[in-house]
Amino acid sequence: MELDRDGFYKPVVNRETCTDCGICQRPCPVIENEKETLTRGQWADPKVFGAWTKNDPVRLASSSGGIFSELAGDVLDAGGTVVGCVWDKDWTPAHILTRSKADVERMRGSKYVPSRADDVYKNVLQLLRTTKEPVLFSGAPCQVAAMAALLKPEWRKRVLLVDFICHGVPSLTVFRSYLKGLFHGEAVASYTFRDKAFHWQTVRAESVSGKRHHLPAKEDPFFIGFCGHHLYLMEACHNCEFATLPRIADVTLADFWGCPPEWNDKRGVSLLLASSPQGLEALEKLEKANRIELKPTDPSTTGTRRQLTGAGYPIPKARRAFLDDIARGLPFETVKNARFPSRLDLWLNAFRQSDAKISFLLQMVGRVVSRCWRKMPFLR
Repeated sequence: MELDRDGFYKPVVNRETCTDCGICQRPCPVIENEKETLTRGQWADPKVFGAWTKNDPVRLASSSGGIFSELAGDVLDAGGTVVGCVWDKDWTPAHILTRSKADVERMRGSKYVPSRADDVYKNVLQLLRTTKEPVLFSGAPCQVAAMAALLKPEWRKRVLLVDFICHGVPSLTVFRSYLKGLFHGEAVASYTFRDKAFHWQTVRAESVSGKRHHLPAKEDPFFIGFCGHHLYLMEACHNCEFATLPRIADVTLADFWGCPPEWNDKRGVSLLLASSPQGLEALEKLEKANRIELKPTDPSTTGTRRQLTGAGYPIPKARRAFLDDIARGLPFETVKNARFPSRLDLWLNAFRQSDAKISFLLQMVGRVVSRCWRKMPFLR
């Protein structure tokens, strides 16, 4: 796997040694179109919960409710191995295998850029061949699908697959350009997409000299460009078959944005989908051990409909130009100012994606009339 010009990991075949045997293609869930096979036995209507750990320091250090740390801790306590994503050198995410709770702490928190997997899949298979220990494998839905495609039935029972509700993977090259300009070329000493000082989603960074960048995610330019405008998502993410129901993972984690008021807490609340008996058993085990609060909830309150129904996101017209500009070395700020959509573009995109276009138009007209009414009292 190599990082391509656009900032995404792609498989590269060495044609000097390739014999066209096809072995590398057989476990690929995309090429073999294996989702139907991989979801056999999974629940099409998962059990849905709101949840949080009862360990407050873990909850505060996590992206939402701290459930990943509890699931990982249970596997480690059983003598098993956890696979997850950590920040590596140069702010490059990487998947690692660990039996260390200190490494699980490094796995906490969202990392909204591609993760380097290297030999992780091979090492997991070697572990399953040579031991009887349990494994927790966590990653994006596509990474979990790749792991599931490699597992023999007898191994699958020992591997707890954990994914998350994914908005898509933004370009690592764009992220590096953004970091370079964050403190005008000064190196970044710390970075998190999910600081909880103000809210669940606050971007916080600090330079080596102590300069700070601290903004709500909806105001951070990198976050806006990937999550709001979808300008530098990986192309496959615009129509991902693995981010929909039924899930391949046993447990799916997310922020609970539709959280009922009686549970809402700035310390973080997780939304959980249990899509298999194995996943439900893992969650109920933690509840019985008094390590988590587990609250069954109505799926209609979760605010995840678009991600789970496969609606996807249209590819913006400016996507190609944005990635080309960054690849040529233009600063992130310069490209942002040139390529981010105008207010009219945003309105048109929202209209196209609306499921109730007449209602959307009426709402927009109502807002314009209300604004004019406030600003022009002579009309009253």
